[in-house]
Amino acid sequence: MIALIGPWIISFCILVLIMAMLSNPWHPLFVFLYTLFIMSFIILPIYLIYFYLFSSLSSKECEINIKIDEISKKTESQEVIEKKESLEKQQAIWDAEIQQLTNENNERQENLVYINQEIAMLTSSMIPFLPKNIKNK
Repeated sequence: MIALIGPWIISFCILVLIMAMLSNPWHPLFVFLYTLFIMSFIILPIYLIYFYLFSSLSSKECEINIKIDEISKKTESQEVIEKKESLEKQQAIWDAEIQQLTNENNERQENLVYINQEIAMLTSSMIPFLPKNIKNK
């Protein structure tokens, strides 16, 4: 339904806009629209054409830029290798610390199990006594 009515609505809105522009062409909204139209369809294309025509690099500048890129890639690759090695060393140190903490935790768990077994043995050997104020009937 909207697909059938949509073009009619758009056409009506454009017609109303044109009629409003004819009645008061210097309304701030229309001045903004004129400016937007001039900027987007006249000044911007001229600027882009000028920018792309006169900003192209010479062949020597292109060669220099290529050499600079190659040198920067080599230095970046060396830096990346050094960082990778340092990270691997740090990872090894952390792995050793984690293993040590895991071993300590396992020892503590074993000690807790032993203590719990001792407590269970001591409490199971106790004979429950009734309080003195309760008499057997």
